[in-house]
Amino acid sequence: MQILIAEDNIINQKLVDLICRKAGYQTRIVPDGEAAVEAMKDGGIQLVLMDVMMPRMDGIQATRLIRAMPGDTGRIPIVAVTAHTDGDNREACQSAGMDAFVGKPVRPAELLTVMADLLTRGSA
Repeated sequence: MQILIAEDNIINQKLVDLICRKAGYQTRIVPDGEAAVEAMKDGGIQLVLMDVMMPRMDGIQATRLIRAMPGDTGRIPIVAVTAHTDGDNREACQSAGMDAFVGKPVRPAELLTVMADLLTRGSA
């Protein structure tokens, strides 16, 4: 099970990577939305953990581009991972096509629960 972590902050990359790997997931880390879109074109990703505020291309724009991809790639679950947890940001994430929302600082139990729920729904 490969998880794509799209995050520009090195500390957050390491934290989320550690949480995922301890739970048995394989990870791939990219520093911005543009790299996330390119990684999705390569295939093999089952879920995306997408920071919202990143350089070059933010998570909202990257999600819209991923959702426009053909086939299963365009339907891969995407989780917003952001410090901006107000209602407007949540709405922007949902309208872009994100499936769930996790606030920062990331709480491991919450993140893993959200991921497990989305991955279970996707395989049903």
